[in-house]
Amino acid sequence: MAYCVKCGGELPGAAAFCPACGTAQATGAAPAAGTGAVAGGLPGAAAAAGPAETVIFEGSPRLLASVGDLALTIITLGLYLLGRWLVCASQRYKVTSQRIEYETGILSKRRDVLWLYRVEDLVLERPFFQRLMGTGNLQIVSSDKSTPDLRLDGLSGVTPLYEQIKASVERERMRRQVRVVDLQQ
Repeated sequence: MAYCVKCGGELPGAAAFCPACGTAQATGAAPAAGTGAVAGGLPGAAAAAGPAETVIFEGSPRLLASVGDLALTIITLGLYLLGRWLVCASQRYKVTSQRIEYETGILSKRRDVLWLYRVEDLVLERPFFQRLMGTGNLQIVSSDKSTPDLRLDGLSGVTPLYEQIKASVERERMRRQVRVVDLQQ
């Protein structure tokens, strides 16, 4: 028996299209059941198989994110910079086409993942003093239970990153066939 490459449904005979989802099937035999072709054979997990994940951004907040940081560094003769370095060293971000991984901590580390299809709102902030230094902030509101609000502060090149994340969120929703329903009372 042949199975759909997208939804995992059974295909009658040598069907060119899946009767369940309408996806065109590759010429030749579709993967057999139990071969792990559909996300390890898990039912309903066909969306997990898909295009390769690409890294969009990887890094930490910028050491001198705003003119205020620069002024405090000068006034305190560099002592502020030491504290700022500890803050920046304790935060690592990795944004890919499917998720955002963030790690916090210096001695004790915590790593969490936010899948992009769960993002509900994305806000770009570029305050005046940060714009002078070429940085900005991203605020991400999601349906993730462990971190519903994620804030990425002091990032360089934040505007193109914002646009890439926004496009990746839409691609992931389409790929996973996720629809956001806003229920109001």
